[in-house]
Amino acid sequence: MKVAFVNNSNESLGVEYLSAYLKQHGHCAQVFVDPQLFNDENIRAEFLHRFFDYKKNLARDILAYSPDIIGFSVVSDFYPWACLLAEEIKRNCNIPVIFGGIHPTTMPQEVINNSFVDMICIGEGEQALLEVVEKLQAGGWPDEVANIWVKSSGKIKRNGIRPLIKNLDSLPFPDKILFSEAGPHYDIGYFTMASRGCLYRCSYCHNSYLGKLYKEYDYYRYRSVENLISELEGGFSKKKHRIIRFSDDIFPFEKQWLSEFSLKYPKRIGAPFICYIHPQTTDEETISLLKKSGCCEVQIGVQTLYERTQKAVLNRDIKQERWEDLISQIKKCGMAITAENIIGIPGQSENEVKDMVRFYTRNRVNRVHIFWLRYYPKTDISNRFKEHDSEHTQRPFTMGGDVFKKEMVKLRILFSLAQLFPMTVIDFFLKKRVYYFMPVWPLFLINIFSNITSGTYSDKITRRREKTKYLYYIRKRLWQKN
Repeated sequence: MKVAFVNNSNESLGVEYLSAYLKQHGHCAQVFVDPQLFNDENIRAEFLHRFFDYKKNLARDILAYSPDIIGFSVVSDFYPWACLLAEEIKRNCNIPVIFGGIHPTTMPQEVINNSFVDMICIGEGEQALLEVVEKLQAGGWPDEVANIWVKSSGKIKRNGIRPLIKNLDSLPFPDKILFSEAGPHYDIGYFTMASRGCLYRCSYCHNSYLGKLYKEYDYYRYRSVENLISELEGGFSKKKHRIIRFSDDIFPFEKQWLSEFSLKYPKRIGAPFICYIHPQTTDEETISLLKKSGCCEVQIGVQTLYERTQKAVLNRDIKQERWEDLISQIKKCGMAITAENIIGIPGQSENEVKDMVRFYTRNRVNRVHIFWLRYYPKTDISNRFKEHDSEHTQRPFTMGGDVFKKEMVKLRILFSLAQLFPMTVIDFFLKKRVYYFMPVWPLFLINIFSNITSGTYSDKITRRREKTKYLYYIRKRLWQKN
């Protein structure tokens, strides 16, 4: 059987695992990528996007492949994009279409009600998709496949959830060739995971929902060190990616695991790597083991420093002093730090955001990322603030009235300026609210300079991938035009 995966411009580890699992059982798979030129998370220019839009060509290429089933792995941010493309494909064929991923998992009824969706997969998809493919191969219809909701005889059949895959070592390694063949930018950096799930249930994260969905099972699972190293020996070394990114929600959870990793990884792989860490699972010994292993950059999710906001809204409890200690310990080991933060939390004041700027002036890191809070479906924060549950949009916070987004853009840029100027200058900016009266463009230019001079390894990967993607697909599109 031939399976066509349709993906946005981002590499999907989930799709790579699905492809590997299908190929292990004798089926064929190919990914069709929409590069979303001038309409991705980094660059938006509508008039250029219209000229370089790939959707119709993509639909044509998928049909030329003659797949037996077409799969979309859908996150909430790209759900409208997936719907447009699936509708375009269905308009020209009657091939079964299946949606999987976090959005169908959290909003199954909404997704299955689309006329262009024949079935959805809830939760982990490897075993479920294989059963679907084998049912179709045998001339049947997947009415009784666990994890699958399917349209059958004019009705929707809602099948239950199957247990999680407990032994991650039993899975084949992710199919890296799948995306490598789709575009040269996927060969810049090697993305993989050592685990699935998370120990924590932050209210804004999808894990707050999935933890409840799988409450009867061990939600957090991790691969053996030997299994992970074997994958990297086979995939990473062949492509000479130079740097590895572990996309786990928490990478160094178990100290014994990390200790073994710190002995094997430098000898058999030796490439620098990036990972996420959590302050409640990280101490000086953990940081030392990461450095010994070859970690060059850690990413931390600070989100907000106010304990009241953390406990009341985000379901977190991490004191400011802990962040200060963690940043200090990481810097002593010589690893780069990227700190992620959220603006737009209900009840968050302007003073809270200003204090965050001051914090990063005193405790400088290599890169500060600021994200507007997004209300993803079925997360605890969306369930509590139901008026935002289905928006999936950016929302400015309030302080006795709406703060205009252009003013917040200026305040947001100050996080980058905090990495360049002394506290006296930043304090003056904040106390006098100078950023409210300055035009955006000089602040924006300083922000760009700050990003370039303090750019981290993860920034470099992103920039190189974006540059390579645009050069490759623009040339390809122009050649097709001619």
